[in-house]
Amino acid sequence: MRHSPARPIATVAAAAALVLFGSVAINKIEATAAAASNQTGDEPWVDYDATTIESAIEAGNPVFVSFAADWCIPCKVNERGVLADDEVLTALNANGLQWFRGDWTQRNEAIRAELARHGRAGVPPLPRLQPE
Repeated sequence: MRHSPARPIATVAAAAALVLFGSVAINKIEATAAAASNQTGDEPWVDYDATTIESAIEAGNPVFVSFAADWCIPCKVNERGVLADDEVLTALNANGLQWFRGDWTQRNEAIRAELARHGRAGVPPLPRLQPE
């Protein structure tokens, strides 16, 4: 049985199209993020620190912790599409919410331990099928 040379060419073309599409999507997300940060001014995020978070909780302050990574497209979509939205920011900040971001891009033992404590091995956070 002879193989047609068109099949490998089609496979390579499809792979190249996926890479191109991914690059365009990431550039679009980054451009949207840059525009959003220029419009909203200061970012509310503070770097993840378990001690600071625990102190805020003990003081009765609401906290929001987001774990993300630079390579995580769903994380970027959530940050840029939801968490940068003016209505969402207004609603979340209404009660003095403190924002913490755990950057999982370069792996960090403190963040790994916190993710594991919540039954996660990394980002993006996947929904649980059973309640906690």
